[in-house]
Amino acid sequence: MSGIGNQIRAVLWDMDGTLVDSEPLHELSFVHAFADCGIDVPDGFHSAVVGRAEAENYEWIRQRTGLRLGYDEWRKLRYRHYLKLIGDLQPVKESFRLWRSNEQRGIVQAIVSNSDRMLMDANLAATGLARPGMVTVTRNDVVKGKPDPEPYLRAAMLLDIPPQEIAVVEDSSSGVRAGVGAGMATYYLPVLLDNPCAEARPFAELVSLLGEVEA
Repeated sequence: MSGIGNQIRAVLWDMDGTLVDSEPLHELSFVHAFADCGIDVPDGFHSAVVGRAEAENYEWIRQRTGLRLGYDEWRKLRYRHYLKLIGDLQPVKESFRLWRSNEQRGIVQAIVSNSDRMLMDANLAATGLARPGMVTVTRNDVVKGKPDPEPYLRAAMLLDIPPQEIAVVEDSSSGVRAGVGAGMATYYLPVLLDNPCAEARPFAELVSLLGEVEA
């Protein structure tokens, strides 16, 4: 796998489902938005939208429900419901432990998300993860989102660190494909049940490789 045998100088984290347990909030925000629009929740919607950009989710929903709202109106509605729920946002504990340990050890960290900037900033504020000068890449910052490697390659460029010296942590198939496609050592959390890339490894292996500083 790319990156093994080289010193890891940086860890790039996905946000939703990886650093923060936001998927229940996203799911509920979709459900509330469906109700506001008077449409039934489409079968299989949650598994279909996880890890994908908002515009792609909108098209998936529109094609299956006949949603009449335009994309901008739908996004505002959905985000409004998400932000109402953000007080319930919880960290992913094992990820937060490694995040804090990496900070103590001086390992560079950045966040790369398929979400819009508005949601990224709200999550950072709610969890206290915001750091001065921290590199973050959202769907608004790239031409192509995950599973394309562009978001991770952009983060590497901003950090001025070669991809082979970077580790990626993900929880979705699209995110894993993006990390592997960027030539980075890619690790997935246990919630990822369908790992499509043989090159990706379980998150526990990254913890073992980097070690954790006792709190």
